[in-house]
Formats: sequence, structure tokens, C-alpha cells
Amino acid sequence: MKRLSISLLALAAMLPAAATTYFVKCDASDGTSGTTWPAAMNLQGFIDRLGSGAFADGDVVCFAGGVYRMPSAAPIVISGLDITLRGGYAPDLRMKETPELIYPTATPTLLTADVNLSGRPDEGDARNIFYID
Repeated sequence: MKRLSISLLALAAMLPAAATTYFVKCDASDGTSGTTWPAAMNLQGFIDRLGSGAFADGDVVCFAGGVYRMPSAAPIVISGLDITLRGGYAPDLRMKETPELIYPTATPTLLTADVNLSGRPDEGDARNIFYID
């Protein structure tokens, strides 16, 4: 029995940690956890978490439908990280609902590089939205 327990512990240590699902909404408040739709993070919170190394390989980030405006001209950098980004979720989902999506969805997720709100491409806008390394 002792040998079986040690074997199970060794096997459990070799298994990858469970992935976490995070939630992002364009109208979310600052400083939220992002662990449920009601506590969804905003785009800046998502960018901050990427920069701080808060996401782990295998994590999933779900974006509610809406228009997300880049907070600056600097691209969002995803480097050395295996995460999944999914968009198009209805903005009125509850808790941790992630229904199967069929694209195009009725609530598309749009990322705009129009940083300066001019409505046209110009010098003040982001050149790239994502930089994936």
C-alpha cells in the first residue's frame, strides 16, 4: 500500500497544473480578478497581467463581445507563453459560463488600434495590436 501511495504521488507531481480560465470585458472596472464574468478584467488588466507573468501555459482568456481600444501605441506582447484567447462571448454571461461559440458570433470582439480616437489611421495609433514571440 505504501508503494502505491508513493507511486500515485509521483504521478500527480508529473501532471501539469490545471489551466485557469480568465474573463475580459471592455466595460470592466480596474483592479478586478478576471476569474468570473461579473469580476471580468478590462483590456488594461489583461495587458498588465501579461506583463507581470500572471498567466501560465494552458490558461484560457475569454473576451466578451465589444470594442476594445488599445490604451497606448505599444503592442500587446505575448512571449514564450502558450495561452488561448477566445472572443465573441455574449457580454451578459454569468459566473464562468463559456458556451460553445459558432463564428461569426452575434457579439464580435473587436480590437482597435485607434488610440487617439481620431477615427482614421494616423501617427497616434498603434501600428501593431499583438506581438507574439
